[in-house]
Amino acid sequence: QSGEDDIAFSDSSNYAANIEMAEALVIGEQRPAPAQQKLQVATPDQHSIEEVAAFLKVRADQIVKTLIVHGREDQVIPLQNSLTLSQWIPNSQLHVFGHCGHWTQIEHAARFSQLVANFLQEADNLPTQA
Repeated sequence: QSGEDDIAFSDSSNYAANIEMAEALVIGEQRPAPAQQKLQVATPDQHSIEEVAAFLKVRADQIVKTLIVHGREDQVIPLQNSLTLSQWIPNSQLHVFGHCGHWTQIEHAARFSQLVANFLQEADNLPTQA
């Protein structure tokens, strides 16, 4: 069943999409073992990235690495939202898929899966802001 005859649409916007079964892709390579063992660290009464970073005595931009993915033709969430997020979140990467609406993981499943796999493999080596 391709789903090409079934359409989902929003009556509050111009967005419409084919309803299709998305096949999960298995990533061919195993991720390498972590270079260091991960430890669970209590962070009592710390409620923000900045507070946790100060508590751990590291820079805030060393804590979180973020991949932001957006479809250029998304009619649900404006592209400007992702552009703004990419400016607000240190160490974020923004990838905009052309010819793509709201469902990047479905509309470009193979490219999306490869992008996420690459990001996860490289996340530990991303440069941090000075």
